[in-house]
Amino acid sequence: MSRYTKEHYEDVAKALKENRAWAIQMDSAHARGVMASTIGTFADLFAADRPEWCGRCESWKSGYASPEGYCCLGRPHAWKSKFNREQFLAACGLES
Repeated sequence: MSRYTKEHYEDVAKALKENRAWAIQMDSAHARGVMASTIGTFADLFAADRPEWCGRCESWKSGYASPEGYCCLGRPHAWKSKFNREQFLAACGLES
């Protein structure tokens, strides 16, 4: 179960987008860099909370997944995720 909801993602993205807009308006390369890094850190945090899982065998993506990329059903894993990193970055005003 996730610690975060869709509303959490949206609220954080809105706050980060507003702060990024401020950094751009300040015309500060340092501020823009800090905001890009902060946005990336939140994206990593949310992605780690919602790891990818195989839609076929329902195992979570981890270091224990078979190196060949096949699930226990003998077919390639069909990785899925409930967190869309690209959509989050776009909502924050960044492109992936």
